[in-house]
Amino acid sequence: EANALCQEITPEMRAEYADVFTTPIFTSGNADHQMTTQSQMEDFIHGLDGAEDDMYIYSIGTTQNGLDIPVVFFTRKDLSAAATYAEAVAIMGQDKPTVLYRAQVHGNEPSSGEGALAVIQRLDGAYGESVLDRINVCVIPRVNPDGAYNYNRRLQNKVDGNRDNLRLTTPEITAYMRAYQTIDPVLVLDGHEYNAYIETSYITTGDVICSVNYTPVNSNAFRDLSLALMDNTYATMVENGMNYRYYSNCINGYDPNVCGSFTGRQGTLFMLLEVRGIGYGLHNYERRVLSHVVSAESAITYVAENANQVQSIVRDEKQRIADLGATYEESDQVVLSLTGTENKERAIQVLRVYQNGTQSYTTQTPKEYNVVERSRIAPTAYVIAAGESYTQAVLDAVDKHGISYSFLPAGTTVLLQQYTGTTTEASLTEEKPVTFPNGAYVFYKNQVRGITLSMLLEPDVTDAADYSGTLAQQKKLPVEAIYRYVHDLNEAGKLDFHKVVYLSQSAGNDDNDGLTEAAPVATVAAAYARLQAIVPEGYAGAVILLDTYTIPGSNIHFPACDFKVLLTSKTGSEGFTFSPTHSTQAQRYIAFNSETTLENITITYTKTSLSCIKANGHKLTIGANVTTVGTAGRYLNLVGGTYEDGLQADGADLTIRSGHWRNIYAGGFNDQIKGEIKLTVTNATVDNNILSGYSQNVNGNVSLYLENVAVANSIFGGNSSRRNVKGNVTITLGENVTAANGVYAGSSA
Repeated sequence: EANALCQEITPEMRAEYADVFTTPIFTSGNADHQMTTQSQMEDFIHGLDGAEDDMYIYSIGTTQNGLDIPVVFFTRKDLSAAATYAEAVAIMGQDKPTVLYRAQVHGNEPSSGEGALAVIQRLDGAYGESVLDRINVCVIPRVNPDGAYNYNRRLQNKVDGNRDNLRLTTPEITAYMRAYQTIDPVLVLDGHEYNAYIETSYITTGDVICSVNYTPVNSNAFRDLSLALMDNTYATMVENGMNYRYYSNCINGYDPNVCGSFTGRQGTLFMLLEVRGIGYGLHNYERRVLSHVVSAESAITYVAENANQVQSIVRDEKQRIADLGATYEESDQVVLSLTGTENKERAIQVLRVYQNGTQSYTTQTPKEYNVVERSRIAPTAYVIAAGESYTQAVLDAVDKHGISYSFLPAGTTVLLQQYTGTTTEASLTEEKPVTFPNGAYVFYKNQVRGITLSMLLEPDVTDAADYSGTLAQQKKLPVEAIYRYVHDLNEAGKLDFHKVVYLSQSAGNDDNDGLTEAAPVATVAAAYARLQAIVPEGYAGAVILLDTYTIPGSNIHFPACDFKVLLTSKTGSEGFTFSPTHSTQAQRYIAFNSETTLENITITYTKTSLSCIKANGHKLTIGANVTTVGTAGRYLNLVGGTYEDGLQADGADLTIRSGHWRNIYAGGFNDQIKGEIKLTVTNATVDNNILSGYSQNVNGNVSLYLENVAVANSIFGGNSSRRNVKGNVTITLGENVTAANGVYAGSSA
């Protein structure tokens, strides 16, 4: 017998963890290889629960055979008034981080459940006293009681419970998902076993094998914290004379059907803890159960010792996911397929034990799933028609995931893209007005489960295909029935209703009504005049360019409106060509005189002299897919205020999500700004500087937020002419910001 697979429990370990070996499997006198029964588990945890302790027992639901799925809460809060776990969460609150530890989702992995029972016992004792002042802990010791009874990996209906996190076709995993959503933990620990087997001449080893979960969508801070959590667990195993390795030779996962990958997409930390055991009966059971306890407690202790940092990073990540869903930008991608690359910096030495008893070490170089193979820009909302045969299936799915949505009344028209193609490779139509005779449901991405929403409604998520995770892959939703909204959500977090006018300089006629592609108007002035006539209160206007519009002369003023205007194009290749010839710099410009967004459009500048796009103090958004074409390396300047008009704008609010620019002036150029200056850049290239102005004082506060931007020269909170900034300057640098000559809160010297 190859007991060298792992050493037995040492006397020192047995003394330190004596309470581990008093769970039912060690004290019940069961038959050989008979595992802890449901009644033994329930009696054990209820036997621990005292009137004066910090332990409370609830149920998250029942199995298909009617067995209870208990959850045990540990908290300093008095939960005695709570009849359900939801009431307990409401009392417990979110002032301290909570760890959720689940085990035995696979019924034939019993040491994971036994380890969870041991952790419950220790949390009810001295170990709990050491951590519960700083955190709360919730433990679900057996997610799959039916499978445990049958000693079967799967749930009663033969579904693999750890591949049902997206589809939610079973009562057990649906109940778990509801508990996860309600508890809202900072960390999920997932206890499992792996197969005890022989590979050629050597035997698999590893007291615990781990993975964490994050994707390229997650922030660097979230990734770094995930890896720190794993490193801490490995170090703790070594301190206890145990060994470890990576799960399936991977650091992180990719399949959104699986608990870990699913959880990371909602901004919750996750760690998989697998101990050798499937098919191994009770051999080395003490060591296996102790491996669960040591690894799980290492993670729980890490969260307790770093409670403020962990809670802050997780809260920020959840908010970040929701915030990304509110804006349409190229950097926010729906990841359809990931692949892994070797991370040599995280290689470890793994023990091999050969059948003849000899041992050696080999290098395990894990994969990190960090390369995006397929993706598309994420929408800010999905829209599904009401009253169709598939509508209820969509509502049922999103309801199970706690995803919020709203209803559009019958006859509503929205500017949308439509999916076509297959569940293997879908494509998108051009944006067009879509009317819903029976109304429609809108599912917004600006929520913490926004990425989960995409995993359900994007039709062709390759990484979900193995278990048919998306609704289209499940054949519950036709690909062509899915629409998407590709603009920023408004200040209320909802989509705008657009009235659309089509513009074609070559084929249009200003006598046309402009309401269809077949009857476009020919000039900007006519397009805006049509919008003024048709846009009702509460709506926005949209101009869709069907060809490239050459701006006549050296400047153009887009007319003022009392509603927001979207300038976009049919395919993205159409747009504006600007060829100013005026000798005076101040007379070469494109000016906007009301709140405007440019998206999916091309702006071509054919000169090399200084010219600009100016917002005149109105909110201007350069959205996703704005392509800027320069001449001889010269591009347009962007100005949030006025240029050289001798005017003072009340404020400036400029957002840039794409394009190549010469300079970005958040405020005015030579003109002062009376009030606040706000600049947000999340994806751009700048050939010279980002600054609040060229000259003149800045009279209000300046706020710059930058990420994914390369600046060839400098970033200034002030200007380039030594003028004063009379208010406060806040510059926030996100990820991937470079400024060759530095970042300065004030003005140029």
